[in-house]
Amino acid sequence: MKLQRLKEIICVKPEPPETTPLLSKIILEANAVRTVQEYLFTPSLRAHFQMVFECAVHRRGQGFWVQAEYGAGKTHFLGTLVNLLIWRDEALWKAVRDDDLRKTYAHPLSKVRMFPVAFSLRGMGAADGADSLMRILEEQIRESLRTIRPDLDEKIPITSEELADHWYRTESTDWEKAGARSFFEKENKASPEEYRKANGVKAFGRELVRSGLPQGKLKGKFKERFSWIYEQITKLGEYDGLLFVVDEFRSWQDRHVQGTAAYAEDEEVLETLAYVLPTNHHNILTVIASQGDMPQKLSGGGEGDRFIPLYLLADKNKSDFGEIVAFRCRDLLPGADVGIKDYYNHCRKEYRFIRQANISQTDFKATFPFQPRCFEVMRRITQNAEKHNLPTARSAIRMGWQALSDPAFQNGARLVAIPDLFKTDELEKMPRSEGYKDAFQNLHDTFELLPPLDVSPEERDQARRLLQALFLWAVSLPDNLRDGLTSQEVAEAAWLADDAVGATAQTEYLFEKMIQNGFPVRDEKKSREGKTVSIFSYELSAAQANPVKYFGPLKKKAKEDAKAQNDKWLESLFWQLPDITQEAQMILGMNGGLLSDFQPPDQRTAKQRQDNAPPLYALPHRVASSSSRVHKVQYGGEIAVSDRWREEFGKEIENPDQHFRLVYLIQAPEVSDEQIGSQLKDARIAVCRPAPLSDETREGLADILAAEQMKRNFTALNQGVIRDYAESRRKEAVKTILKCQLDEFKRGKVLTQKGYGIPAIEVFGNLKDREDALGARLLEKAYDNPLFAPKHLKKIFTDNDARKVFAGLFHKDPANAEKDAVTNFAAGLGLVSKSHPSEFNAEECLAIARIREYVGPEPDVPVADVKTTFCRAPHALTDQMVMLYLFGMVKMGGCELSIKPNHGLMLNNGKALSGDRLKSRVLGLMDWNAKLDKALLGARLVKSSQKGWNDILPYARVLDETMKPVALPEEEDARNEELARLLKTLAEHIAATRNTLPTLAQLLGGKVTSQILELLQRLDAVAAASDFNEFGATVRESYASPEAFKESFSRFANLIKACEALPQLQHIKAYLQGMADLEDNDLAVRQMTLSGQLTFDGLIQNPSEHCLGVQGCCVGFAPKPLRNRLRFPEP
Repeated sequence: MKLQRLKEIICVKPEPPETTPLLSKIILEANAVRTVQEYLFTPSLRAHFQMVFECAVHRRGQGFWVQAEYGAGKTHFLGTLVNLLIWRDEALWKAVRDDDLRKTYAHPLSKVRMFPVAFSLRGMGAADGADSLMRILEEQIRESLRTIRPDLDEKIPITSEELADHWYRTESTDWEKAGARSFFEKENKASPEEYRKANGVKAFGRELVRSGLPQGKLKGKFKERFSWIYEQITKLGEYDGLLFVVDEFRSWQDRHVQGTAAYAEDEEVLETLAYVLPTNHHNILTVIASQGDMPQKLSGGGEGDRFIPLYLLADKNKSDFGEIVAFRCRDLLPGADVGIKDYYNHCRKEYRFIRQANISQTDFKATFPFQPRCFEVMRRITQNAEKHNLPTARSAIRMGWQALSDPAFQNGARLVAIPDLFKTDELEKMPRSEGYKDAFQNLHDTFELLPPLDVSPEERDQARRLLQALFLWAVSLPDNLRDGLTSQEVAEAAWLADDAVGATAQTEYLFEKMIQNGFPVRDEKKSREGKTVSIFSYELSAAQANPVKYFGPLKKKAKEDAKAQNDKWLESLFWQLPDITQEAQMILGMNGGLLSDFQPPDQRTAKQRQDNAPPLYALPHRVASSSSRVHKVQYGGEIAVSDRWREEFGKEIENPDQHFRLVYLIQAPEVSDEQIGSQLKDARIAVCRPAPLSDETREGLADILAAEQMKRNFTALNQGVIRDYAESRRKEAVKTILKCQLDEFKRGKVLTQKGYGIPAIEVFGNLKDREDALGARLLEKAYDNPLFAPKHLKKIFTDNDARKVFAGLFHKDPANAEKDAVTNFAAGLGLVSKSHPSEFNAEECLAIARIREYVGPEPDVPVADVKTTFCRAPHALTDQMVMLYLFGMVKMGGCELSIKPNHGLMLNNGKALSGDRLKSRVLGLMDWNAKLDKALLGARLVKSSQKGWNDILPYARVLDETMKPVALPEEEDARNEELARLLKTLAEHIAATRNTLPTLAQLLGGKVTSQILELLQRLDAVAAASDFNEFGATVRESYASPEAFKESFSRFANLIKACEALPQLQHIKAYLQGMADLEDNDLAVRQMTLSGQLTFDGLIQNPSEHCLGVQGCCVGFAPKPLRNRLRFPEP
């Protein structure tokens, strides 16, 4: 496929891109269109703009912290942002190279008016060191008023002096003016007006401030001052809000050290602008650009935080780098898409970088015509200005522009590759850097080896390009990283082509030639994607003298420094996997130092780390992370590491979570083994101490000290051979020291209270699960009488299994895993019987029997004391086992767990647990989880103070004589629900009766007596009970016996019947009144007789008979025609 020449696809920018813009210049209205037109909105940058625009459109104040390395485009970002927020020129938004941004925000932002205060802090610091960010902001606000709204300049006072002048002219009273006159005449021999006219407003205001007269009127707090300024500008200028944009904040940060008053003022000022005022409905957008990190106080990350960070060219946005460089260097000609597609297909077919990096055609177009590895090098060599003498991304843009500007290159048909960067003036700055003079001299000397190389002239040029690509790749890498490229990768990075054998084969051929002829090219075999391949790298060092002569004196000095050896011994015990060699790992089976799993915190300062001071470990160091398995139970333990013996290590283990303690002494102790043994107060403690360091160990320590010092001494790029020798000696020393660590502890001793005689050679001959095995040996001897049956435990019992057993035994419908836990462990724990292995039965449980003996018949014991007593020898219970047994005791009845009052526990039925007791009937409705564990902190096992269901059954049967007793505690919940329904019905009847009785009494000429009201009140209290326990307690308070309750409830039943007869009685009363209205003497007598019989008191005594008797008399006294006339119902 024939590719188009580059000049037919791209147009290089006509002049070098301006890469160091001034913010004050690019935000001028005259420059706004060009500034925006030259800005590339990558996806990550578009997201930043969207975030700010959303706040502006919705008039929502917010702070943004724009952070990027020097030269990454912060100022251009700020300028584009300001221009789009403040100017209203239609051409401005037409210049935006992002359709989505333009369509979404052009119209909404046209309705927003923000007053801008944009400036750079570079050079703003005061010469006398009296910096004030508040003062700078006041000056810049004034400058913006003068530039943008001169009509408001004299109307808005800003500084303290201006506010004082404003106060004197517009707000001061006659008395205050008199005081000012007295002050000025005394201090300045002039009236206030004369002084103001002669010295100006600023001096006049300063004198007023000094006088103290306007104190309290000057809005001295940052919040008050900014709020005043905001109100004045937005009100008088008809703005929607303020826009503060500050560039080069790093230069200001460097002057104000954390902890100083100036640093504190900076934080407070920025916090006021970005957070305090916006939360008080002030629409202020604050954008700060800095190379430095955001102060901790201002950090956030989300909307509503003090500052939202916006990172430019960060690692996650690293693809932006190439897009921005390409965008700033060239434009694409019309129809370029066709040519770029041809290049893309060609590269995809002939090279691997497209497929390896999964580069899409869109991404390829965005960085065209640069080979992607080019950006990797450019990015790295321009990231550190001090090291490479290149001003970061700005240099990359100029470098790319210079490479594209070569006419010969534009007439070609290939991508820009790494060797092309050598043709740029920008890269020529790099050899002038002190750190790279020797390296570039090395490359220059290497080029002199090319002419005699036995290859063709064309191949000699190819070799030069390969060397350039490999060299620039090497120097761009960090000092601590040594990595190379495969032959295919180098061929593509150098854009090598060979129609005969292929670029990769040609590269391998040329490298082989160069290595044979002494070129500084290294060929190492490494594994890539599971295959062993050759990795080529440029050796930046020159020929060296014999490195052995440097190593000898350093080792001699190290052998004489016992303290340094001891420090290195301590450090080596905690080496992690990256600190050792792969060879040592494979040979010794170690993933670090002998005690690498227990590395203490390193307390070195940053400077000490930089100076390679030995680690300053915080000792002693305790780790509660190991576990051992004994009696088919997993026990937790404690590991302690110390540089000396301490008596505290021998104290009895009191934490129920810890069943053993292993103490590692990192060096032979000064006290004797006998003295240590006498101070051990618990048989579950073992002390492992090494033997005094042997000559072999100290020889290895001296080797590593000398090797590391040698690497530090020879850091120049041309001294790589010496460093390689030092590294090889270090690797050997690492292997030796790791072996010696095992040997020293094997020669040491394992000390125990009872002299178990555990051989150290056995303990440290086991690299896998060493602590678990040693802990198990201790517990096997200490836990010789467990309160459970290990042989009946079918699996290893863990703390989590205790929770599953709890659920399996006590929940109504346990999960399968919980049922399995009961099957595996409940029998061994003594919580079920052999005949019913899935049902709770702890009558023969040994552990519960022992705990009952301990707590006594009237228990009131802290749970923590129970755990302390039984989580030790010889009982062998874990704290979760003890808790499970305590739950079992509660379930059996007679005991309860008293917990925190405000526990917030919920039952599985959705109801809250009432009271502060865990009782038998609620265990089946509880989950044993973290919330329950928290509620159990400080819990006590106490005697149950409440009755069971069968105790209150006689009272319950007053309400419903069909209520049944329970045979098992589990049945109480069902009875409780039945009782709850009865109590609810009772409450409804009480309410209805209370409402009807007054009407009934009035109808019959009676009175609701205090006895009746008391009856209703007592029953109301009974009906309000939440469960049967509360019901029993409440009913007993009012009624001494079930019979008394029954008699009272019978009277209440009469009241219900009487109230239910109210309609019938109302009809009878109407009938009797009809009889009286007939003016029949005989009927009148009968009516009076019947009315006298119909009484309230008689009704509530026997409502049924009373109503029927009166109704029958009414029927008998009146003839049927009269009853029909009065519409009295027939009996």
